[in-house]
Amino acid sequence: MDKIVNSLRPQRIVWPILIGLTVSAFMLFRSFDANTFSFIDFTWRTFYYIFLTFVMMAIRDLAYMYRIIVLTEGYLSWKQAFNIIMLWEFSSAISPSVVGGTGPAIFFLYKEGMSGGSSTAVVLTAIFLDEMFFIIMVPLIYLVYGQNIFPPDSIKIDQIVYAFYGGYIIIFVYTVFLFYALFINPHLFKSFISWVFLFPILTRWRMRARKSANQLILTSKTIKAKPFSYWFKSAVATIFSWTARYWVVNFMLMAFFHERYTLYDHFLI
Repeated sequence: MDKIVNSLRPQRIVWPILIGLTVSAFMLFRSFDANTFSFIDFTWRTFYYIFLTFVMMAIRDLAYMYRIIVLTEGYLSWKQAFNIIMLWEFSSAISPSVVGGTGPAIFFLYKEGMSGGSSTAVVLTAIFLDEMFFIIMVPLIYLVYGQNIFPPDSIKIDQIVYAFYGGYIIIFVYTVFLFYALFINPHLFKSFISWVFLFPILTRWRMRARKSANQLILTSKTIKAKPFSYWFKSAVATIFSWTARYWVVNFMLMAFFHERYTLYDHFLI
């Protein structure tokens, strides 16, 4: 937890943001060409679809908030859920890749008064639902559109296809592993972790790894006892949040290119 707090200290957040904004502003100023934006015709439709873009962003976050309230079984208020989701999204964006958003999310829930095991259960369940959405929706989209999901005019189409299948397989295997560890046999996962961290180079982290494995066992016991309504509400919230997240892109395109893309194209996007 101390490492998470240290990674989110203001001085570690403000300076990277300032440096990033400065570099971005400099590059934009140096390469700015007013003629590049001459194709944009600001009409009432432009502002209408930009407004809908913000609506989708609000729906996305509201769905995330509702989901975490469901996952905590009403322990969090809407205000607490808002604070946690905003901090979770922010920490995912600015934290080092080693920390990521998972660790801070567990910490934020813990600071709201939840136990370490319950906090871990909520975050791992949210991750599992997100991954399930991906591995279910990708085959469905592929069944509808087939090879059209890949850019037809790309000179590196083979590399794109291989990267797509490779990425999907990795996420699929990770999700299956998470499902097995959470719902079927968490004790096997603990044994595996204990064996891996017997290697000399990893022994210094062995106790921390075993503690995480013990939390996973507690997590498994907790989520196995959840009723159907718990999973149904969480799944619906996940669908709404991810759909709204993707529709942000669609409405931004419609704001500036509303005559260029058909409904078919937007579903493909």
